[in-house]
Amino acid sequence: MAKENRSDYPAGKDVTSRRTERIILLVAAAINVIMASVTMFIYSPWFKDEGYAILGRAGRLADDMATVNGAATVAQSYGFLLLILGAVSFIVALRAMRPSTIIRGVQYWMIFCMVFSLATADWLSLIAYGLAFVTYVARNKTIRRISSSRR
Repeated sequence: MAKENRSDYPAGKDVTSRRTERIILLVAAAINVIMASVTMFIYSPWFKDEGYAILGRAGRLADDMATVNGAATVAQSYGFLLLILGAVSFIVALRAMRPSTIIRGVQYWMIFCMVFSLATADWLSLIAYGLAFVTYVARNKTIRRISSSRR
């Protein structure tokens, strides 16, 4: 593919490269995987142990044990969902983001990740997915302009 030699593009820079979006999406995916690991392997067992200890001191362990187990299961499920979200984001970043291509599924995936992050109040992931989405859409506009000027 021949590069555009226009004066409004920096010399030697491929404006259709997806490097920036890929890096931001990989960072967002890493955040999700780290948060999933912390939730599943540190927070959930700690929550369960502390819940049992508090109920044991109050003498209500037999009565409310199911409540603690249920809450720990919710935390484990959330961690598992974060792990899936991070893994799919890694795959999308490494396989679907090719230079000079516009894939609607990538946009939809990032929108889904932003909505999920907003719903779970995961502000760091929301910012990362938002940045990846904005740069992806802006690059799409550039790719469309370049491809329409070649016609």
